[in-house]
Amino acid sequence: MLYSTGNISHDLFIKLTNETNALVISSYKYSWLLDKTWDERTYRKTINPHIEKFETAKYDFNLIDLPGSFKYKKNIIKGLSLADAAVIIVEANNDINNFIDKEHIKDYLIFAFTIGIRQIIIAMNKMDITKESKYSENIFNKIKKYMINLCINIGFNANNIQILAYSGYTGHNLINRYEDEDNFHNNKINWYKGKTLIESLDELKPPKRNFDSPLIISIFNREKNHRS
Repeated sequence: MLYSTGNISHDLFIKLTNETNALVISSYKYSWLLDKTWDERTYRKTINPHIEKFETAKYDFNLIDLPGSFKYKKNIIKGLSLADAAVIIVEANNDINNFIDKEHIKDYLIFAFTIGIRQIIIAMNKMDITKESKYSENIFNKIKKYMINLCINIGFNANNIQILAYSGYTGHNLINRYEDEDNFHNNKINWYKGKTLIESLDELKPPKRNFDSPLIISIFNREKNHRS
């Protein structure tokens, strides 16, 4: 999405494509746009929060990419504390009965709610490799039901929850409802009537800022690894 909207340069994208192809991990050309440290690229996971400017037709965003692993809780909390809304990425290639990320997603949502985030986008990724069949409506509906119930039980208002299906690798339903922008008939999820990811982002409402109250900021002491 960052590349397709022009927020990432073509030269950088080609450079990362060549590097990941050489290592036979071509799909990582997208994650390497934000995962820039040696550790992150070697172990193939996000460790530190990364901030990237991102523009849509409606808003200018600061996109904060956070770790998925709860081994890095401090980094997750640090990033969430800066956010006005959260996009929770759920892997649709896991059947709900064997949903290996259930507890981590629940913890993420609890952290987000505790910090004060009230707007949530549940983005169901990897629709192109769902186990039942590619772009499975059945898998989408099962995970959608589970995630809505989970969010409501934590305390989120159902009206502030958006759920969408997409494929980050093929680009399906990120900006367009098809994989190839030259092929308008290539919509493999024609059963899906919801918004694209970029449309969902533009549906978010900026929170009201209280400029009359005292300033409260978070201070992080790197040397002592202490947060106040």
